[in-house]
This record gives sequence, structure tokens and C-alpha cells, in this order.
Amino acid sequence: MPTLHSPTGATMPESRRRKIARIALNNDLVIIEDDVFGFLPENRPPPLGVFAPERSILVTSVSKSLAPGLRIGIVHGPKEHLDSIRDAVQMPSPITTEIVHRWIADGTAERLNRWLRHEMTGRCKLAQGILGAAAGGQSGLRYHLWVPLPPSWSEEAFRAAAEMRGVKVATGETFVVKPGATPKALRLALGYEINRERLTKGLTEIAELLASDGARRPSIV
Repeated sequence: MPTLHSPTGATMPESRRRKIARIALNNDLVIIEDDVFGFLPENRPPPLGVFAPERSILVTSVSKSLAPGLRIGIVHGPKEHLDSIRDAVQMPSPITTEIVHRWIADGTAERLNRWLRHEMTGRCKLAQGILGAAAGGQSGLRYHLWVPLPPSWSEEAFRAAAEMRGVKVATGETFVVKPGATPKALRLALGYEINRERLTKGLTEIAELLASDGARRPSIV
């Protein structure tokens, strides 16, 4: 059975979600919706499973929406797929499961969601202010940012130069199977650093490198 995998853009409009659902229903496809960042928009559209419940499997996790140490995944899908899903997953720690259950029940989870939305709103604005046009006009709440590289820089040369300044970045090639299948770009993690001061320092270093002439800098690999 063919499978349509959709890395959830929580900002994907409802009209497009309805179209995807119709395609799945008409072509015997199963939709796997990755919803780990779905909590970020406060007024998010409904998941794809609302429009094609018998064809959709929703996968999410509390490690992004609550705390990285809570390695609990959540899967919702049609009954016909539940046995296969159970066989594929690993049972989580009972203690971790109990923590998540209590936090959802007593409102802690919702309070953490609100705090994370507020914090990531500030970090996204911070990145836009420091990187300017280099941020590519990407809008909306996000945990990471894609930044295109100028022609004078190669991905590996920029990665090495950034690391010499104490900043670790991921290059676009890290996320593709076939080399050269993606434009030259960096993936900057906005949620990794413990505070905005360290994030500001790292983004400033990145901005200075982007503004420099990469062709004149030695590549140390």
C-alpha cells in the first residue's frame, strides 16, 4: 500500500489539508503526519486525520512540547494499523509515562506549551533581527531556521569557519540522501541554547561570517 508522508507544517492551511486528504482517499494512500511541532501555533488548523480518519496516522511526541528528557511518543491511527504500530514501537519508561500523564491532567503541560510558544516567539524575532535578509523572510514559530549560503561559501567551509568561532551549525547536505539534491544552506537550531544571550552571540557570529568573503577564507576540515 503506497504511503504519503507529510512532515507536518502546523501552518499548512486547512484548504491544502483537505486536498491532501482527498488525494489519499481517492488513491488508497496512507497519510503519516509528523506533528511534533504542531503545538507551536496557538490557533492551529485541524490535523489531516480529521478529513481522512480511516487513511491517516498521526505521530507526535512530548519531547518538543514539554521537555527533551520526556521520551514519550504518541500515535493515533485507524484500528486496522494498531497491531503493526504496537509491534514497531518500544515501550517507554513507566515513570516517564506517569509524569506526562500527571502534567497533562493537572495543567502543567498546557503551561509549558504557553511558555515555549512565548520563548520561541522571542527567539524567532531575535534571529530575524540579527540575520535580516539572510533569514529568507521565514515567518511563523519554529525551532530551526534555514539560511541560504552566499555563492562565495561552500557548506563545509562555512561549517568549519563557524566551528572555529565556537558555533556549531548543520549543513543542508546532512539532511539529504543524494548529495547535491538541496541548495547550499545552513540549518540553525533556535531552541538548543539554554538562554537568549548565548543564542544572540552565536547568531551574531553567523551573521558576520555570512557578510564576509568566504572565498578568501581557508577551509579547514
